[in-house]
Amino acid sequence: MSVKNTLIVLVTHLVLLGAQAALSQDVQQSRQPGMGQSLRLSNTSTRSGKQYKWTLYVDADKSTLDKISYVEYQLHPAFDLPDRRVDGPRVGPRAFSTSDIALRPTEITTVIHYRNGDKQYLDYTLRLRSSFTNTWYVVVGYFGAKQWDQAQSLAKAYQQKGFKAAAVDTNSGEFPNFDRGVVMVVIGPGSKVQANSLLKKIPVLGGKPYIQQAAKA
Repeated sequence: MSVKNTLIVLVTHLVLLGAQAALSQDVQQSRQPGMGQSLRLSNTSTRSGKQYKWTLYVDADKSTLDKISYVEYQLHPAFDLPDRRVDGPRVGPRAFSTSDIALRPTEITTVIHYRNGDKQYLDYTLRLRSSFTNTWYVVVGYFGAKQWDQAQSLAKAYQQKGFKAAAVDTNSGEFPNFDRGVVMVVIGPGSKVQANSLLKKIPVLGGKPYIQQAAKA
């Protein structure tokens, strides 16, 4: 093989490797909820003996829900009907919901099928806790999805004053009662009484602090 042909082969190989890496990154990114998106997954959880009754649903505004054709949930094979297609409801606080009973948290792969043919893959860990709706936080900062550094700086400022503060992604699944697709700086968790008590002691380093429930029943 001539030097010229060898160079052509090497360049082609490098281009293919780059394309494969980009494709792999795109697929990986498409499987993450991500901050700043207008859609996220959330679930309710109620303890019943040693088990938890749960409902998983799509949390999005009406304009986004109107674009969805149906949703596929891929549960662990131990569940009855592990592969589920849900066509509704399309409105309300728990759109495209599915329910079941579980003993422990489990991973669920969700495929959102849009009317235009697009698909969105989301990996979600089911939250199972009897105290989920009794968990409250003091919110001390509210930032856009691209303001993670500012949120981290505010959290650090509160940490230096002895408060257990953290910057959180509200699409993570831990905060279904918080606004979608933003970054908040919170102190907690605790009960509502504890949050109200803490609220009186917290200095104002950013916006005016307030308390908020992590999830509603």
